[in-house]
Amino acid sequence: MFSNSKTTSFTTRSAGSRAMLFAAMFAAMFALNGCKEKGPLEKVGEEIDEAGRAIKNGGEQTTADKIDDKVDKARDKVNDAVK
Repeated sequence: MFSNSKTTSFTTRSAGSRAMLFAAMFAAMFALNGCKEKGPLEKVGEEIDEAGRAIKNGGEQTTADKIDDKVDKARDKVNDAVK
């Protein structure tokens, strides 16, 4: 009913698809992990976003923003210690 060439072709295509998926995931991992330090424009943008959320929250900083600030400070300390 089915010839070996069709089955082999399907298996090869499937393995190729898996390889492409693996390569895409690996590239995404590298891209997302590439920059450890935030640039000045990224920091300013985050501060503007944070200010907008604080205004919506009645002038209070949100809990998520407080946590983000602590994480940013810890990251900066680690980066300074590594340099």
